Amino acid sequence: MESGSLIAENVIRISNPNQLLPIGEKISYIEDGDGSMTLEDILSPENQMLFIDHDKDVFSRPGTKSAFWFKIKVQNNSTEDAWLEIGSNYAWYIDFYVPDSAGLYHNPMETGTMRPNENKLYDVNFFWLPLNKAKEDQSKTYYFRVVSGLTFELPLQVGTIRSLTKNKTINDFLTAGFIGIMLIMLLYNLFIYFSTRDHIYLYYLGYLIMMAFSMPYANGYPYIEKINFLFLNKELWNNYFLVWHAPAYFFAGMFCIKYLNLKNRGPIFRRIIQGEIIIISLVFPLLNIIGFQFVELVNPIQVSILVFYLTCLVAGYYLVFKGIKQAYFYALGWTFLVIGAFVFFAVINGFLPFNPFTRNVLYFGVAMEVSLFSLALANRLNELRIEKDEIKSENLRLIKDQNENLEREVKKRTTELETTNRELTQSNEKLLLTTEQLDDQTTKLIEVNKTKDRLFAIISHDLRSPINSMKGMLNLMYQEDISKEEFLKFSKEAKRNVEHAHFMLNNLLNWARFQMQGMSTKPEVIALNPIVSENIALYNETWKKKNIMIINEIKDDTKLFADPNHMNLVIRNLLSNALKFTEAGGKVIFHSSIEHDHCEISISDSGIGIAENLLQDLFDIKSNKGQVGTEGEKGTGLGLPLCKEFIEKNNGEITVESHIGKGTTFYVKLPVMPN
Repeated sequence: MESGSLIAENVIRISNPNQLLPIGEKISYIEDGDGSMTLEDILSPENQMLFIDHDKDVFSRPGTKSAFWFKIKVQNNSTEDAWLEIGSNYAWYIDFYVPDSAGLYHNPMETGTMRPNENKLYDVNFFWLPLNKAKEDQSKTYYFRVVSGLTFELPLQVGTIRSLTKNKTINDFLTAGFIGIMLIMLLYNLFIYFSTRDHIYLYYLGYLIMMAFSMPYANGYPYIEKINFLFLNKELWNNYFLVWHAPAYFFAGMFCIKYLNLKNRGPIFRRIIQGEIIIISLVFPLLNIIGFQFVELVNPIQVSILVFYLTCLVAGYYLVFKGIKQAYFYALGWTFLVIGAFVFFAVINGFLPFNPFTRNVLYFGVAMEVSLFSLALANRLNELRIEKDEIKSENLRLIKDQNENLEREVKKRTTELETTNRELTQSNEKLLLTTEQLDDQTTKLIEVNKTKDRLFAIISHDLRSPINSMKGMLNLMYQEDISKEEFLKFSKEAKRNVEHAHFMLNNLLNWARFQMQGMSTKPEVIALNPIVSENIALYNETWKKKNIMIINEIKDDTKLFADPNHMNLVIRNLLSNALKFTEAGGKVIFHSSIEHDHCEISISDSGIGIAENLLQDLFDIKSNKGQVGTEGEKGTGLGLPLCKEFIEKNNGEITVESHIGKGTTFYVKLPVMPN
């Protein structure tokens, strides 16, 4: 059998430290209906006979107040310690019993979502519990008791810290990518709202904000629990999930009603959706507040949510079949969400098999939905412009028809020429005023369309913009809470924050794409000097402000074999670091030399230097936390690890030398010709 696999007799045998083993089919369990059973009860012979062998990859049950006892047998033949991962933040209370050398059980390890974070052995979003030590091939039996206040979903995996960390990193990048998409869509629609003042975008912005918190929570990343002050704490966020999550359905329902114009196009759907909004966003949260536990409401709320999603979906396709073009993007986007929601609920309730795709399908569904909704809203702007043009054309046609009728009247009623001429003059003045008003509206629509085009350019080229600083400034300006003088006072700081956020998001998304998709490399023979010169010019304002001298000693004929986009990012990050940690009046020197078939590039600064104990973790994204520059410049800790990945992807290497108070030199070695 393959190394590290599970074999007969329900014993989990571990031999490969790189492999992560799902153990759902190797556990046995007892359901404790009233939660009163103790470990002594469980160890009794009569109860040992009641353990049921589980036959699915993941243990899952609909919401229940029962406690569940689990039993596993583990044998470790690998060279590293074995660990158990309980991969769900739905596990509120976990009691884990470890046998001693005599096979006896003592006080349990107590952890779980509703218990203090200090109880965790590792600060991760799930729960890692110790099993057999390295090469401890004698099998041991472990017991653990789990109670949940939500749907009972319990992915269980066994492996080493190495394999658990690798699996966690993949999920981390997936969540980071989802949050990045939500931030981009939020910024995009915020700009459109301030351009159009159309309140439909406020409903959509509210929906995006709620999804940015609730989707990671549902997928094991409850970072909303970090909001902890006054009466807010993780017990409240978990116990009252129905309360703080409810606005998402209000915003989604109101957006559906307004965008599809159901008041006029589908009044029956409008009334049904309004009723469903009241049930999901008001009735269930009130029941939760007055004392009903989430576990008592989880099953009916899941059914209500699915019915609500289906109603919105049917309303969209109803208008599609009626020929309403505005409903096309909406119906398609909502289709992805409904599929994702059905699969998600089916997986966490045990009706569909658990795997990385089915468990994270809601991420993909929501991401596709919000992207298509944003396209739908952009398309709506074009349709409004077209409607205005059609109104103008219709008015011009009416003008033409009126003039022809008036001419015929003049010929027939020559005796009333003076009266007719007066009426024609008045009519033409009104028509001229109408035309001027239409021209003004057309001019405004053209400006709005230009604004939209600029937004598309920003999104398509940058895709990373500082949401927090810009949002704050826009809100203050909109509410007239800031004067021109105050705005000028804080604009420099806001600009620096925006540039830092853009730089950070750029590095973050490059890193996430590199890790999740394996970024493609397209090396070619490129001139080094233009890349260095371009980036020196890019930071012109920074080095001039700090009075730093930049010396470019790279010769014009210096060439190397690498991906030009990767090299541009590497030079930019290294130059940014040098400027950040060089004091005013210092200098930065670029130098290169050719050694056989490689080019060595050095970037030296006369800055503050790097402590020796920090050098070893400089290129490690898990350990490098980012440092503050000489003038308070913020760091992210992403740039240098990203540089290392890109350089190694191009068959190169990067090293560093540094001395406190004397400066730092980075050496980049890359091939000059293809192998």
